[in-house]
Amino acid sequence: MNGLNVVVLSGNIATDLELTYTNNDKAKCTFTLAVNRNYKGQQQTEFVPITTFKGTAKAVVDNLQKGSPIELLGSINVYNYEDDEGNQKQWISVIGRNINFLPQRDGGEQTPEPDKEPEPTSDEEEIPF
Repeated sequence: MNGLNVVVLSGNIATDLELTYTNNDKAKCTFTLAVNRNYKGQQQTEFVPITTFKGTAKAVVDNLQKGSPIELLGSINVYNYEDDEGNQKQWISVIGRNINFLPQRDGGEQTPEPDKEPEPTSDEEEIPF
């Protein structure tokens, strides 16, 4: 049976955007997304690590910043590794494939120019690893 690995999130970018390049010279952008949820009648904020690649990574860096609101469609990726002491560890990140840039709600700086509205971004190719 095939599984389904789809994540839909809406929130604000909580950290500075970090643009790096893979060994294959593919753009990679990492950041944390703050996502609110209600738990037992109280609002809680979850901080979700996000990774984007290629054109999506470049579009995020060119158009967004810390505090920018976005909607994201992606998948969960689990990285298994061994720490310096030989312990097995896991790191879970969401791979952002489609990102919609949302307008600021409280008069923040991120507003598209009148003639240049950001397009939703998507990388349909394979993740470069």
